[in-house]
Amino acid sequence: MSTPKSDPGPKHDKPLRTRGRPPLDPTLQGRILEEAEALMAEQGLEGMQARALTRRVGISTGSLYKFYGDMDDIIRAVNARTYQRLYTHQKTCLDKAQREGLSVEDRLMALAGAYIDFIGANPRAWLGVLAFNRRQQASTPQSYRARERALFELVEEALEGLSGLTEMTQRQRSARALWASVHGMVTLTVLRPDQSDAREESLAQIQIIVGAFVRTFI
Repeated sequence: MSTPKSDPGPKHDKPLRTRGRPPLDPTLQGRILEEAEALMAEQGLEGMQARALTRRVGISTGSLYKFYGDMDDIIRAVNARTYQRLYTHQKTCLDKAQREGLSVEDRLMALAGAYIDFIGANPRAWLGVLAFNRRQQASTPQSYRARERALFELVEEALEGLSGLTEMTQRQRSARALWASVHGMVTLTVLRPDQSDAREESLAQIQIIVGAFVRTFI
């Protein structure tokens, strides 16, 4: 007696249609992010409103939220791109300084100058990052914080070579202290300029801090 074969089910000459929404267009998602980035650069965090963005893209609010959960998700994506651009800018500067054999102090000052130039060219985007971060501190994803850490790591790399700063924990702490100091001085000068030579004044203040720091660990 032969064993009955299992029923393979009904045959179809055409592939079955999948149920649910059609696939989302990645090209449209890219356009949304590009327009959001442009909106942030023009109007800052205050201008990042769903209606303003959908008008620029030419889509409905419902279509916007098929790609992103809410405006905070969009702002976070825009800020991630700003972080990446800043990282690339800083890394290029540090690589050049290392190729030229600059001292630790000169490497740090080169990074500070690059930071000032980036912020001067992207003031609203960077202020948007800072304001958003203050608002989202308790709910910041790890992937987002990793972009911040990558910037600190560049400063840690610039500090390599100081004889009194050989332990990684020391370099990490020092990198964050220097970043906070530089960021504070830049915020008070470049982002809120009350004089024509904001860049030069900022660098002069940073030189005092960096010089004293390096002499401490030589």
